[in-house]
Amino acid sequence: MRNYSIMLLLAFAAGCSDEPEIVVVEPTADEALYDAASPPGERLWDTNADGLLDRGEYVTLNGQAFSNWDNDRDGSLTLEEFSEEWTALGFSRPIEAFRAFDNDGSNVLRQKDLFNAEQWETWDADNSGVLEATEFGFY
Repeated sequence: MRNYSIMLLLAFAAGCSDEPEIVVVEPTADEALYDAASPPGERLWDTNADGLLDRGEYVTLNGQAFSNWDNDRDGSLTLEEFSEEWTALGFSRPIEAFRAFDNDGSNVLRQKDLFNAEQWETWDADNSGVLEATEFGFY
């Protein structure tokens, strides 16, 4: 993903001194909003490429994530298994996310814990059908 926060352009013009001129280019409002709301790995879960995590994508993550992330095939995810895959998707704060999913405090995640409907209802506070960055704090 392009980083719009600050781009430095070095301009050398004919007849200028040997010192480069530094020009700061600010992002447009749309570019800044997109960067703020979109995690780096969004295309891995954003199947319709709208920049949002909607309910359908969330439910799909339930089945795919668990079966793909359970490296030792023991039916549970350790913090290590979860963290590696969570950050690969572009999400942040894997320890906090793991704890948010670990409803029973068992320190492992089972498929019923990960991306379930009850969590969706809690996180989608405005019932919009998508998780905005202000609702889902792991972007």
